[in-house]
Amino acid sequence: MKKFKLMAVIAVAGALGLSARATTVTNADAVTIQATITLQSDNTEKGDTTKFNVTKVKVVTKDVLGLIDDEFGTTFANTNGTQLAVASFFDENSFEVLDKKGNVLIADASTDSDDYGLSINTEDDNNVVTGSETETAETDDYTAISEFEYNSADDESFLDIRGSATVKDSFNDTKETDSESFDFSGVGNAEINEDDGVATVSVSGKGTNGDFGD
Repeated sequence: MKKFKLMAVIAVAGALGLSARATTVTNADAVTIQATITLQSDNTEKGDTTKFNVTKVKVVTKDVLGLIDDEFGTTFANTNGTQLAVASFFDENSFEVLDKKGNVLIADASTDSDDYGLSINTEDDNNVVTGSETETAETDDYTAISEFEYNSADDESFLDIRGSATVKDSFNDTKETDSESFDFSGVGNAEINEDDGVATVSVSGKGTNGDFGD
């Protein structure tokens, strides 16, 4: 797959405008991503004073679609209504791309044949749950230690974010419906084109009638 420079991809996608909060879709969770990446940049000298500088990069959902475009040779970041989604919060490596009606355009946008990767996940033993259950309905509210990861195809850029997530799964056998929503926020290591930094990332998702639950 094509090699790329992450900053250039973000600049092109970001120029198209910020992505709105994802709508609810069927059989998956529509996802919204917002991140701030702070990179160490070149020092500046003035007289006998050295000033240490950083560069901040904002990343939104449309930018992530741009990264997927670069990997798979698509144009989703330029397509009105295209949505980023996951099959379920608890389904590792389940990012996918949907059209505005919720139809699947790429079933696996998490992995490819090279070093590219995009995932959000949690380990089963790293969550606690509250809620209730009857014969026909169940509600589970999870608090989970979670991780969001991105790695570029050329292995020169990555995000490795650790944080916590709240997840609500609801099931109703009588109405034959289920739903899931989640919010993740975290901080971690970042590297863009081999420049080191720190990133804060938030990811939210919402969907109905999918294969949800831990």
